[in-house]
Amino acid sequence: VRELQAEAGRRQRRLLARARSLLLRDERLLDARQRAEREALLQWPALRRLHEDWQHLQAVWQRRAHDNEELVQALREWVARAEASGSERLRRFAKGLRGLVPQPA
Repeated sequence: VRELQAEAGRRQRRLLARARSLLLRDERLLDARQRAEREALLQWPALRRLHEDWQHLQAVWQRRAHDNEELVQALREWVARAEASGSERLRRFAKGLRGLVPQPA
């Protein structure tokens, strides 16, 4: 986001300052103005990718797994995808999450 702010105009910088709360908040909790702002943010490919990765992680956490191993495997897959994303911040987050996910023997 900081890199995008450096390149953005004044109005875009204000919108980018709110990016975290708009992109991470549950869609059901956004009003019409916030939804429009989120859509404007998602025009940036980097933010769209981060938002998609966040949604995917949320889906993994909310999944009703048949067993723990299924959930652990889904988390391993998300971590691998995040590490391969090209986003340094996402890779760092995934590295921290990797330490919490049991690894195969």
